[in-house]
Amino acid sequence: MLNINLYPCRGIAFPMYLNTSRSDRRNIINKNSLRDAGHLRLPTMLCIALLLAIFIPGKNALSQKATLSSLEQDVLKYRHNLHRGHAIIEVTRIDGGRKKFSRIEAFFDGSKVRTNVLQTLRHTLPDGESKESRDLYKYAFTPEENLFHTDFQTKPGEPVAAYRDDVKLLNSETGHRVRKMNLTYRIDPRKLGIVPGDLGSLHSRGIQDILNRPDRKLINSKEINAGGHSTWMHEYQLNNGIKLKLEISPEHGPSVMAAELKFLSPRGATIIDRIDNILTQYGPDRIWFPESIRYFRSVNGVKGSESEFRILEAQFNINIDPELFTLAGMDIPKGTMVILDPPDKEGRTFFWDGTQLSTESQIQSRTLTDFPVASRFQRRWGWLITANLLFIAAIGFFAGYRFLSSHR
Repeated sequence: MLNINLYPCRGIAFPMYLNTSRSDRRNIINKNSLRDAGHLRLPTMLCIALLLAIFIPGKNALSQKATLSSLEQDVLKYRHNLHRGHAIIEVTRIDGGRKKFSRIEAFFDGSKVRTNVLQTLRHTLPDGESKESRDLYKYAFTPEENLFHTDFQTKPGEPVAAYRDDVKLLNSETGHRVRKMNLTYRIDPRKLGIVPGDLGSLHSRGIQDILNRPDRKLINSKEINAGGHSTWMHEYQLNNGIKLKLEISPEHGPSVMAAELKFLSPRGATIIDRIDNILTQYGPDRIWFPESIRYFRSVNGVKGSESEFRILEAQFNINIDPELFTLAGMDIPKGTMVILDPPDKEGRTFFWDGTQLSTESQIQSRTLTDFPVASRFQRRWGWLITANLLFIAAIGFFAGYRFLSSHR
């Protein structure tokens, strides 16, 4: 009597016999192996599939794990590899049905940023008159100083005073705050397409404030199809209550395709800032970077301000003239007064002599025909100081208001 128990999940017929010789066992196996194979095929395949599913993750599981752990870090690395560069940005703002245009040229080299802003502003002059003109406003920001000058002139041949803020002294000695008017124009192109907001708010956040933050909890993560490309959507809840949504395409660098911040205003309104990017490749290294950025803000579900930023030109990791971040690189007319903050301890007034700062006494020792602006200043000392100070204050108010009004 032959007793046989089969264990099909093991993938073999395992006879359990009693009182069977070795030759009989061989004959039994040979006769039954072909017959049993058909019965064992389906259970065997199911067991193998189950083992593979348990011990060998599929492609989607692996890609999701890799996305969550490293994709945002790869975006950070991709942007941090842009050490120097230059970009020209055309800005179109839609505010109350009206379109407003400005043009920004930005340079960066490490932590240094230079912006030239061409825009139309209406100014209130010292004599009370109002004047609208389209002029170039030039800013330079370095760890040591912030600089400002504009081509606007109150009258032909009378340029507005330039500014130099000593950042280190303002922060360490006097306790003064560096002018927020200047920081509004600290537009670093490396933040474009990552930080949700208008250009005037870019100075208040870094890309590390958006990507790979440690103080957040993942709410949702999934793969979506955006414009025919595989894109990962991550949604987070930050510890401060802000919700952050990111859409990242691994095929574009990787790069951020869209970013959104949802938060409450001090008055309890629900505000959403969102950007959507169209990317292209620049330069011989084929660097992925936005070609256009669409920004909008909604308040309690009602669409508010809207802007479009078109990148007309972009170059990366090229040589940047270091003089661009100095007074010498701002095309200041000779004899223009330069206002220092903090003020000179000896109460001296400084002028730009074409190559460096000079005091009034130093300029008086030279031929005054070389410094017509300074010559007129000396004849109308008190009036021009007051006029320039009032005028610069007006520029700061109106320019800052224009940039920041959409964020109030």
